[in-house]
Amino acid sequence: MGKLTAKKYRELFKLRAEGKLDDMECTKTLYKLLEDLYFDGIKILDIPCGVGHYFRKIKELGNVNYLGIDLDSEAIKMAREIWKDIPNARFDVQDVSNLDLEDNSMDVVYCYNLLLHLEDYKEALRELFRVSKRYIIVRSLFDEEESINTVDVAEDYLEVYPSGKVYYNTYARKDVANLLRGLGSCEFRFIKDNLLVPQESTEKQEKLLGIDSSEFTKGGGNKRQEFKGLGLNYEVLFIEKLRW
Repeated sequence: MGKLTAKKYRELFKLRAEGKLDDMECTKTLYKLLEDLYFDGIKILDIPCGVGHYFRKIKELGNVNYLGIDLDSEAIKMAREIWKDIPNARFDVQDVSNLDLEDNSMDVVYCYNLLLHLEDYKEALRELFRVSKRYIIVRSLFDEEESINTVDVAEDYLEVYPSGKVYYNTYARKDVANLLRGLGSCEFRFIKDNLLVPQESTEKQEKLLGIDSSEFTKGGGNKRQEFKGLGLNYEVLFIEKLRW
């Protein structure tokens, strides 16, 4: 069994985008949140989009104008090929901390499993707030206290993580709340999202990719998920701008 390299990550996302693997549990939760916000022609920004594996489920909402952004140029190439026949889905290489988008240009912005990997999440969250017209949905690691951690990344992931390290940071809710209050008038809440990954899904991933099970996050339910000895407390931060 091998390791989860950048190439294997892209293969994993591609299998999900093509429907050969089930949607992630966090994707299902995201879809339920978006159902309540949906209207015809809604503009949605997905960052980081990978190869569009979230879009596979999100397009079931109806008439969605979708923009996927990722720093991984290889993933974006794959996404453009997979979704080339969908006219209202676009993909672009951009940095979350410096988005080439107008203020208030997207109805909903969602950012899943990215902020935890950044050395400093603040500028990224400011950008998400800036480009969103009304709603921002962020899945990351949040808790009472901040915890900064790194793990080694595969050599073929140096385009995205040139230091050879990737962060697995947990951010203090009180610090995030203080930042949001300074960004503008908004309401927000933290929603628990430590969902149990079905064992059969993990086994299927391992079989199709030839990846050792230790490379995948474990745990869930009411317990923190675990990865390489780190306790991961996933939550969804749901933000609504009150003036836009």
